[in-house]
Amino acid sequence: MTTEEVIRYILSFLGGGVVAAVGNWIHAGRFARRQAEIQYVLCQLQDLYGPLYFFTSQNEQLFKLYNDIHNAYSAYFGRNWSQEASTQETIATGAQATINLGNVYVHQVRENNGHVVEILKDHWHLVDADDLRVFSEFQVDHVRFTTEVQNNQGKGVPFEISETLGSISYMRPEMIRAVEGAVRAKRVRLSELGISSAALANTRLKLTPHVLRRTPFGGKD
Repeated sequence: MTTEEVIRYILSFLGGGVVAAVGNWIHAGRFARRQAEIQYVLCQLQDLYGPLYFFTSQNEQLFKLYNDIHNAYSAYFGRNWSQEASTQETIATGAQATINLGNVYVHQVRENNGHVVEILKDHWHLVDADDLRVFSEFQVDHVRFTTEVQNNQGKGVPFEISETLGSISYMRPEMIRAVEGAVRAKRVRLSELGISSAALANTRLKLTPHVLRRTPFGGKD
């Protein structure tokens, strides 16, 4: 028997006044548990998963934009252009400009990842158990990129050893999907707990002032 079933069984032998008092106590306990869960899930959305989703969803679109640039680059510059010097010079200049544009968006992903690491560092206690592995792998990828690529501290390591360490990703699709799924699940749970979509929409995400002063691609407003 559950605790509440045991209490009901005992109350069947007691008077109505006691039954009402204990009934109120049970109701108050349920209400307190519901309020505690609402506050915890809201805190997860406001402090952790909401801000994470801001950056992971942006990264997803930046990856798509970079792929679009790459595909357009291949289609355009892969044509059989004239070998005349001026034409080749124009093609080389355009190719480099296109590469530079793609790199700008990749750099924005790296900047976003820095914010993601800070959010995880400050609010790791709010991470769902199911997301621990994925979030940890992201942090390792971030550290490895900074160390081995950005700071070039992997220089000289034999290729065979580097291969055994595995690939380094800017942000794996599993990370993006985990954050997106968590946000969706928590919104559903809040709805089940009686929090309307309108009320949830009024809950503002907590982003650093530095982030709020910047446009999606890092330019000033």
